[in-house]
Amino acid sequence: MSAPVRGVAGNLPRQPRRRSPSPPPRRPRHRDAGRREVVVERVVKDVGGGSYPMLTRTNYTEWSLLMKVKLQARGIWDAIELGADDYQEDRMALEAILQAVPPEMMAGLAVKRTAKEAWEAIRAMRVGSDRVRKGKVQQLKKEF
Repeated sequence: MSAPVRGVAGNLPRQPRRRSPSPPPRRPRHRDAGRREVVVERVVKDVGGGSYPMLTRTNYTEWSLLMKVKLQARGIWDAIELGADDYQEDRMALEAILQAVPPEMMAGLAVKRTAKEAWEAIRAMRVGSDRVRKGKVQQLKKEF
């Protein structure tokens, strides 16, 4: 009789392991537990007052800072700062901007493709006038 063949570790070759049978499936505890549903829900929090500050000819700096904080609190500032990938988020940011500008600016801003473009258009319109106003204030202080 020949000697048994030894494995690498010096042991006899292994036989395949027997697996125990799977346990029977558990019955659901609730009537609807057998169904699998994925629920996606967007939760929008309204924090603080629902109103936005109104942009005027002379308050761009203060307006932009306050709008930034309010939009950050609502989780939609990224749509303006980075440009939103999410269409719904972008529309929410544009809606907020349109609520905070005078009626004569709304038509021009509403046709912008993104909230970021609208924000940059406001900056272009108001930063120049804000700088002129501050320059006039400094000049008047010197004259005084």
